[in-house]
Amino acid sequence: MSTDTTAIGNPNNETTNTRRVEPPVNVYVRIRPFIGDELVRGENQNMLCIRDEKRIAVKLYPTATNNIRPAQTSYNEYEVTRIFDHNCTQEELFEQILEQSTDEIFTGSNWLLCTLGLTNSGKTHTMFGTPKDPGLIPQCLQRIFLHVGYNIDTKVLYKPDGLENLVQTNMNNLQDEINYRKYIFKDDKDDYRRSRLQNIVQDQPSILDDHSVEDEHYSVWISFFELYNESVFDLLIKPSAMKKRKPLRLMQNNESTIIKDLVQIPVFDLKEAEDTIRFGYSNRATSKTDLNEASSRSHAVLCITLITFDEFEEEPTMSHMYICDLAGNEPSTGTGKQLAETCNINTSLMTFKDCIRVLNENQTAKKQMLLPYRNSVLTSIFRPFFIGRGRTIICCNVNPCATFISQTNDLLKFSALAQKTIIVPVEPPQKKVVVESKIKGPKRLGQGVRGAALGKKKNHQTVDSDDVEEQSAIIIDGSAVPTDVQSIHYWKYCTKKAIDLLQKQASNRRLFFIERHQERTNTIQYVLYQREQIEQLINEKQLLNQQIESLNKTNQSEQENCKHMKEKYTEFEIKYNDLLKKYNQTN
Repeated sequence: MSTDTTAIGNPNNETTNTRRVEPPVNVYVRIRPFIGDELVRGENQNMLCIRDEKRIAVKLYPTATNNIRPAQTSYNEYEVTRIFDHNCTQEELFEQILEQSTDEIFTGSNWLLCTLGLTNSGKTHTMFGTPKDPGLIPQCLQRIFLHVGYNIDTKVLYKPDGLENLVQTNMNNLQDEINYRKYIFKDDKDDYRRSRLQNIVQDQPSILDDHSVEDEHYSVWISFFELYNESVFDLLIKPSAMKKRKPLRLMQNNESTIIKDLVQIPVFDLKEAEDTIRFGYSNRATSKTDLNEASSRSHAVLCITLITFDEFEEEPTMSHMYICDLAGNEPSTGTGKQLAETCNINTSLMTFKDCIRVLNENQTAKKQMLLPYRNSVLTSIFRPFFIGRGRTIICCNVNPCATFISQTNDLLKFSALAQKTIIVPVEPPQKKVVVESKIKGPKRLGQGVRGAALGKKKNHQTVDSDDVEEQSAIIIDGSAVPTDVQSIHYWKYCTKKAIDLLQKQASNRRLFFIERHQERTNTIQYVLYQREQIEQLINEKQLLNQQIESLNKTNQSEQENCKHMKEKYTEFEIKYNDLLKKYNQTN
């Protein structure tokens, strides 16, 4: 006799986050210095004012709506974790932002560092820097290998399987990594680095018998990919394959996010790590925009995976440091390919900000809203950090030019919001309890079980009416839809929750567009005000030119009169000399 299974669950039970004492998102602001001809163009109008190390103010421009006179000064003030001015060095920035986080990945913590800012605000310089002035990524790698020291795992006993799992290694499942290392280090004069991993794998049987090793050792793996037009592309593939490259598949479940076939390279020292990242960076998509000659048109994500293996522990541990260089948002200008790139970048950045806003609102809301992370590939990959599986750092790079003060104000407004956001770790969902029902369901859904079973015997036993469930259904378009009261209440509850969520999201989106429209209106009014000022200055200039021309004519006339007087004076002087000469001759 077959049995039915029923999932036990209470639709009225809402999942609520237990309020914990969790640290907020760390948000840092870095203001770059003026570059190029920005000072000549008059971009330095003191629109930003650093109050102290945590507070910054943005000067409001005069418009017809805020009743601010040109001579007045009004500011919007925001507070973040720490503010760095243009005098801050790369080394000081790393010590404040990433040094402690880098140390904590050795204790099993996962970290995400991402940059935000307008195009040409210094994000890529902050991340990568120059050979003489290295950025956050080179300093992070240097710190990691300083900790690893001589305890680098020269056995390569484990490798990451995706970004979440570990597998034991062998000659077969390391073949791809061997081939990729051979290509990345193909320009080396000797064959040491190209064949290093292959030699390690070949020597694994003898290495396993060697017990004279340190108690704890580490292996460092690097993956480098970009999000271009909402697709994931690997940056550690051959340049010849870049033109024909195919997007990688993104797979998710409740526990993890997996990028299928993503290349992960083991590195054994700092030089190998830097060369691997340099190789991937050369494959990144860039193009010329109105604000930058070589603007990054993709979000670049570097994942540094640390596998810690202790011979006294049964299982190794794995931790990650994600460092994301987000492409800069800018006005949706241009056509064709460039317009599509800009729209996709702005969409993914807006989704990222929406996730932070929802997390912030959920701190005080009675009903928790769902995160809109599925609206973008970027936020789908970072979902574990939105549910508290790791800590997040945001570095906002600010362009100090007065032309972009509206965008800077938006960025700092979001920064202050993010700094107040506490991401509470979400417990894994409890599995539903499944029990077997002792009553066999009716063969025809149109008939109730009670009417079919009451007063009848089965296996010569009378079925008690109290043990029979009330089940009924109706047929709609050939499908059976249950009509029992409990199911109706359940679907009514689910529908109401879905409608409430959609209304909340629609309200948030409407407020977002209203703010954007208001900012656009303010900007237009400011431009019109500046245009009037320019026209007034042009008129004053024309008037001054006319006055100068009149003065020049007067001056020229006076000069002619003076010249005429000099000529007469010379003539009189000659006559006087002649008369004086005659007078002397007469006497």
